[in-house]
This record gives sequence, C-alpha cells and structure tokens, in this order.
Amino acid sequence: MANLKLFLFDLDGTLVTTGGAGLKALTQTFEKVYGVKNVLENFSCSGKTDPAIFRELAIHHMHKNLSPLEMAHLQQTYLRYLSIHVRYSKDYHVLPGVERFLEYLIVRGDILLGLGTGNLERGARIKLSRSNLSPYLPIGGFGSDSEDRSLILKAGHRKAEVRCGRKIMDDSVFIIGDTPLDIEAARKAGFKSVAVGTGEYSYDELKVYDPDYFLTDLTKGPAFLRELENIYPAVEV
Repeated sequence: MANLKLFLFDLDGTLVTTGGAGLKALTQTFEKVYGVKNVLENFSCSGKTDPAIFRELAIHHMHKNLSPLEMAHLQQTYLRYLSIHVRYSKDYHVLPGVERFLEYLIVRGDILLGLGTGNLERGARIKLSRSNLSPYLPIGGFGSDSEDRSLILKAGHRKAEVRCGRKIMDDSVFIIGDTPLDIEAARKAGFKSVAVGTGEYSYDELKVYDPDYFLTDLTKGPAFLRELENIYPAVEV
C-alpha cells in the first residue's frame, strides 16, 4: 500500500447536520441533572469537545469543577437524550457530497478513513445512526480520548496505524472539518487541514486561519484528491 494517507473527518457540520439534536440533549441534560435551564444561552459549542463543553458549562453556571463521577453521570444522561433527539429530529440530513465522496475513497487502497471529532465515541455513533456512514469510518479519535482536539487527532492517527500495521507519516494525515478549531488542532498535531464550508463559517472566515485546503462542500472531494498530487497552499477548489 504505497503512499498511505489517512483522512480524519469531523462530524457535525462536516458529515451531517443533526438538526440541533446535540444542543437539545445538552440543554435537557443540565436541566435534568442540575436544574439549570437554557444552559446554552450565549454559549457556543462550535468546534469544542463534549467533555470541554460539560466542564465549561458547569464552571459558568455553577462555578464548580466536575468530579470524574459527575462527568460520567452527565455523559451518560446526555447520551440517553441524544439518542432520542437524533431519532426524532426533523432536520437531520447528510451533507452534500458526503456519501459519494466516502464511496469514492473506500475503494482506494492508499487511503484510510476515520473520524476526528470532539464528540464522545458513543455520541458520534449515535449521530451517525440515521445515516449509512459509520461503516466507512470504523476508527477515529473522539472526545472520549481527550478534551484537547489535537490529542484527539493524534489518537485517531495512532489507532489507524495499529489497524493497518504501518507507519502513516504526519504530512499524509488530512483533517477535514468545518471550524477554525479543526484547522488549529490539525496544525498543532502536525497534520494537514482541509476546511469545509458546510458549517457556520464562511470561506472568508475560515481562510483567516490558513487551512492547507478549502472545499466549499464535499462534492468537491474528487477535485481535492487530484490536488494532492502536488501539495498546494489554501485554495478554493
């Protein structure tokens, strides 16, 4: 398998939109466990890991650090609500070009696929449960591996190397995501960043963070693969 590459995909805003299922589950979790209503008012979850979100919300609203037991209880409660909200979300959908791009990639012998997401691993699988995407993405780094996005990506890289039994060079790891935090985490980890304009950030907002590549959406995935023959700086393809 010559020139082995690894593609790690962010989830929300990159692969799917859950129609706010995660935000609804978070709101319901903090109201159930702590009696805090509207916990996400004036708070952005964009690009953050699930454990970091739980900690920040607890500090902001209750001025406390979560113990390991409290964190575990919050996560289990959140996952129960998430499963319900994903199942019944009216606005859940797979984003443009995703399925076709993954189908294109999976048949190649030189690319491994996985997730690189701040979602807890169970949460990620729940969010993908209404799609047919999980089988394409059997490995990954998750919020359950670390609260630090760069360490999440490194965890996904390690798992991929174990799975294939080969070394994958850092400059052959591509992080595909829709937020500035995805770009920054990729850079910190020493990997290549591929910004996708299907989330809440525009091209102009994302290019400030100097991604290696920019795709308007994943219908442009095949064109991006052609670009990989020569590593160009950030360019809209």
